[in-house]
Amino acid sequence: RSGRKNFIINGGFDVWQRGTSFTASGGYSADRWKAQFGGNQGTVAQETTSLPAGSRYGLKMTATATDAVGWSQMGQQIEYKNLYHAVGQTVTVSFYAKAHNSNSGSTSLILRTRTHTTEDGAAIFAGTGVTNSFTLTTNWVKYTTTRTIPSDSKAWSVEFVMGGFVSGDGYTIADVQLELGSVATDFEHRSYG
Repeated sequence: RSGRKNFIINGGFDVWQRGTSFTASGGYSADRWKAQFGGNQGTVAQETTSLPAGSRYGLKMTATATDAVGWSQMGQQIEYKNLYHAVGQTVTVSFYAKAHNSNSGSTSLILRTRTHTTEDGAAIFAGTGVTNSFTLTTNWVKYTTTRTIPSDSKAWSVEFVMGGFVSGDGYTIADVQLELGSVATDFEHRSYG
């Protein structure tokens, strides 16, 4: 495969054509990134100040729930035309993340990947998937995990899920990358154009 190595589009959160702050659940925020909150109990915003070294932007999810039943999910679907040459192969997902605070509900971030087996099907937030749970700190940490894209995949999603938080809890992610192979390489910075 020549050209770009990162299957994720806008993994550096450079492009926000719809705006840079959102409170509604179930819509797109940064280009290609879809968010959902249980009961519309949160916000999504572009982060420009507190970032890992070398990053310019991040995506910040913040809860506004008043009890510990809130949940959030943020994800991107990779469509078959961008995925077909990776079907059946090992891929690595890498990203930076940090928690807003040390509350127990705000520190467990789940990375979920899902598969859909028809080209017109939605993998994002639908059906079952494979998960990993990461315990975040209030410092930036790079996390990585490997997956094998199933041989019947026609769409695939990468999702970040958090539950059991209260107002003010949340996380920020940056430099999300999905690439072929079992080793996470440096994030592929791409021009805005």
